[in-house]
Amino acid sequence: MKKIYFPLKLKLTLWYVLLLTIVITIFSVVTYLSLEKMIIINEDTILKTQVQQISSVLDIENGKIKSGDEPFYANTDFYGALYSYPDLKLIESNIPSKILSQYTTNTDFIGKYQTVTSPEGKLRMYSAPVYYDSKIMGIIVIAQSLNLMDIAMKNLFGIFTIIIPILIGIAILGGIIISNKALKPISHMTKVAREISVGDLSKRLNLPYTNDEIGNLAQTFDMMIEKLENSFKRQKQFTHDASHELRTPIAVIQTQAESALNGTGTKEEYKKALQVILEEAKHMSKLVHDLLFLARSDSNAEKLTIENLNFSELIEGIVNELAPLAENNGLTLKIIKNDSSYIRGDQTRIIQLFYNLIDNAIKYTPAGGKVEISVENSGKFIKTSIKDTGIGIPEEHLPHIFERFYRVDKARTRKSGGSGLGLSICQWIINAHGGKIQVESCEGKGTTFVVWLPTLKK
Repeated sequence: MKKIYFPLKLKLTLWYVLLLTIVITIFSVVTYLSLEKMIIINEDTILKTQVQQISSVLDIENGKIKSGDEPFYANTDFYGALYSYPDLKLIESNIPSKILSQYTTNTDFIGKYQTVTSPEGKLRMYSAPVYYDSKIMGIIVIAQSLNLMDIAMKNLFGIFTIIIPILIGIAILGGIIISNKALKPISHMTKVAREISVGDLSKRLNLPYTNDEIGNLAQTFDMMIEKLENSFKRQKQFTHDASHELRTPIAVIQTQAESALNGTGTKEEYKKALQVILEEAKHMSKLVHDLLFLARSDSNAEKLTIENLNFSELIEGIVNELAPLAENNGLTLKIIKNDSSYIRGDQTRIIQLFYNLIDNAIKYTPAGGKVEISVENSGKFIKTSIKDTGIGIPEEHLPHIFERFYRVDKARTRKSGGSGLGLSICQWIINAHGGKIQVESCEGKGTTFVVWLPTLKK
């Protein structure tokens, strides 16, 4: 059997009307019963007062109640009956005998309130003893018609039967209007979501922000689409840049191979062609390795092997390894400060991080310049500075140097072997270790990279 689904606005309206109907019904029932009880209590108070007044004016002679010229209920709007005691002989009464017998069926009727139903209507009855010298001389029974109460309660019930359906109708109409207005942004969101495609993620809801669930949902939706758009843009740019990076070495390898296969070159030319092919193959290998690393890091598949590291010794080892390269380039590479420090991290990635940064400083510093390394403890972090006197980075390029495949014309060229991925990898390693990186540069004067890494807690 096919399951039936109802629109959300219909569900909201039905729930709203159902709850309102329950509330109105409960309110009406409580009001009805409370009013009826209040009227009964008021009638009981009147009856008790009447009995007390009548008892005080009754004529008693020789220990017996004497009937007056007129019965005590004459010229009144209530019914009454007077009994002698203890024989319970009826002295006078205008209460129909059937009604009176219903009330006096049990001997314990004295002092009791009771509602008796008769063909003429309902009567509220009450009785009380008549005392003389602290002895019971008789029993007074008094009754008041409840016809007016019945009429009032029937009128109230009639009002409820008219007002409640009207209120429910208004609630249904109001519920439809309110639900349509409340869910209108969701309908708009659905329409926009259907119009959005992978090829065009520029559409936004652009709904006025309201501090409610719908407003938060719309804002979250726009933020999600913006992130998706940025992600697709980065993916598209990444694919374009990767293909561009691979196209050049492939073209060089193809050209050199075709030239060698012609068989017209000398031995030296063949050797040179093979050297070019080897260099381009190495460049492609490094590029592919870096791309795989970034792909694994983006998918959280790159796992770090965290251990306690002697950071100061690690830096010394990297500087000693790169010292011959700096010397060959005519540079001075030295550590000007190296506080004893320890961190928790992945040794391979930490070495890769600072190897890249120091290697970059060496590559882009002209002969006669210097590269200075400083390591110092700074509270909960270790501050490592790599300062060079190289060609520097133009100010307008600084916000983009950590983007993938981004190159500064003067500082990132194929000749120097850069692929535009090194600083992106460095930034990922730093973030993965809970640190941060800063860069300051002045074109023509040099660049300083500052890396902050959490120190090992003792």
